[in-house]
Amino acid sequence: TRGPRPPPPHADDGALDMEAEQIREDLGRRLLEYQRYRNAAEELSERAMLGRDVYAPVPEPLDPNERPVDPGVDSIGLLNIFYGLLQRQAEPEPVHRVERATYSLEIMAGWVVDTLANGPRALADLLHSFEHRADRVVMFLASLELAKLQMLDIQQDRHLGPVVLTSRVAAEGADLSVLSEGA
Repeated sequence: TRGPRPPPPHADDGALDMEAEQIREDLGRRLLEYQRYRNAAEELSERAMLGRDVYAPVPEPLDPNERPVDPGVDSIGLLNIFYGLLQRQAEPEPVHRVERATYSLEIMAGWVVDTLANGPRALADLLHSFEHRADRVVMFLASLELAKLQMLDIQQDRHLGPVVLTSRVAAEGADLSVLSEGA
């Protein structure tokens, strides 16, 4: 049968007391830690819980003229848009300059006929020859007038393809005085 063990043959009574003291301290530390967790659990159980002690407010019906913000809208994106708006308002107002066309319709038509004497050209290429928008508009109108007078062919091979202009008259024989009469 098993019974209590006899103390080791050379055991020191002072060492046994130290071991027992360490065990008591360890147990005391564990009990204090348990007490802290128990107190924290009691405090948490006393707090109000949503749906048990506290109820969320019921949303009020919206006025038909009001529209709520979509919850899928990114708030950072909205903030960036607002910040950009504030920056634009801080910028000085742009200065608008009205430029007068430097070419008349007759002069521009002459330039188009001279340019097309070397062969057909894409309308986009001719328009990019001018820096100012007003000059491009006059060049486009001159091309349309030349097509109306049957001095110019306008072709497009496919949908959204390049528009190609081809002259039907020689540059020297083109009578462009008709264009100045309409002005």
